[in-house]
Amino acid sequence: MLHLVQTLAQVATSNPSPFEWVATHIQLVGWPTLCYFIGKAAWSIASSLAEIKVQIVKTVGQIDTLATNHMPHMEASLARQDEYMKSMMENLQRLADKL
Repeated sequence: MLHLVQTLAQVATSNPSPFEWVATHIQLVGWPTLCYFIGKAAWSIASSLAEIKVQIVKTVGQIDTLATNHMPHMEASLARQDEYMKSMMENLQRLADKL
């Protein structure tokens, strides 16, 4: 308590400029400011990671949909194309044999 009274008496008598006061009491201003900016940066990083996670989950879902829904359709379509190509090849072979 005595130390606080002495400090207040020194401040009252010396009347330092704001810069001098901050320089002598940097721990009162610096640590909360530093904690604020670190917290803000951490919050920003966490938000970015959350957005990235949402996008990854969405992408994985789209890949699963492609694999389960579209691939069988594409496979059936390619099988039909193979049949058409085989039929065309047979018909062209018949035409070539006639000539």
